[in-house]
Amino acid sequence: NQTQTRKIMAYSSIAHLGWMATISSIMTNILIMNLLIYLIMTTSVFFSLIISKSKTIQDTTSTWTLSPTLTIIMMLSLLSLGGLPPLTGFIPKWLIMEE
Repeated sequence: NQTQTRKIMAYSSIAHLGWMATISSIMTNILIMNLLIYLIMTTSVFFSLIISKSKTIQDTTSTWTLSPTLTIIMMLSLLSLGGLPPLTGFIPKWLIMEE
């Protein structure tokens, strides 16, 4: 029930650190892939937040009228960071669980 995007990103970083610590001693290839995917997704979310000048989830609703594409990319990146199955963020978590 968090609305501030900075806190959401901080909690996301803590969660991803746990996934990376879990796989670090087993498979470094999966660790590197997980880190690269996480960095790319986080960078895209941060750039989207900077461009839209939004600090909360409610601020992103006003971004929709200015740039619908940016809003869609930002929301899909946030969902992917959460690790939903059809999105990119699910693949590293699935591979970690397989190992």
